[in-house]
Amino acid sequence: MLPDELAQRWASLLRACGVAAEAAAPHLDALVSAYREPHRAYHDLEHLAHVFAELDGVPLWNPAVEWATWYHDAVYRPRKRDNERRSAALARATLEQLGLENLAPRVVQLIEATATHHARSDDTAARSFLDADMAILGADPAAYRRYVLGIRREHRGIPDFMYARGRRHFLRDVLARPSIFASDHFRTRYERRARENLQSELAQLDGQE
Repeated sequence: MLPDELAQRWASLLRACGVAAEAAAPHLDALVSAYREPHRAYHDLEHLAHVFAELDGVPLWNPAVEWATWYHDAVYRPRKRDNERRSAALARATLEQLGLENLAPRVVQLIEATATHHARSDDTAARSFLDADMAILGADPAAYRRYVLGIRREHRGIPDFMYARGRRHFLRDVLARPSIFASDHFRTRYERRARENLQSELAQLDGQE
């Protein structure tokens, strides 16, 4: 069963787009099944709800961002490099089947941007969407630790030394950015704590060498 807050969100989106719930029901069922796949320990319905909650803190709502959020991790296979492209393709197919093909190009653009987490400086909606997806980096230490453990479980088949090497690369790449978050809202709210979290994790990994 879908958590109430997500069920209400889905219903509101359908109403805003003029889509009948019955027509969209198979697509929702497929989404829920995807986010509940057993290999997911972080990229699950809880993550989806968290991204929506973060977006609610921004004075922004548009259907493309809503659809992109629902589908941004619809396809998630650890170690695969085409998750974003495949998620975007699934979103496009769904929107076309629901008669919302006019939204498809923008939704695809937003989802594919999660591969790099970069957006144009004048694209406020995209920057807020991408920042909401990354907001976990600025969580309190306990929540950040749960995120770290979840990501590791999703990559359980990788030996520790290989995983640590890849994780260090990710952490250093993010820390090297002038700003982790692209929008003022998320930068003000999470930048300092995100850097503290990432630096702490990196120091811990370096200490294990």
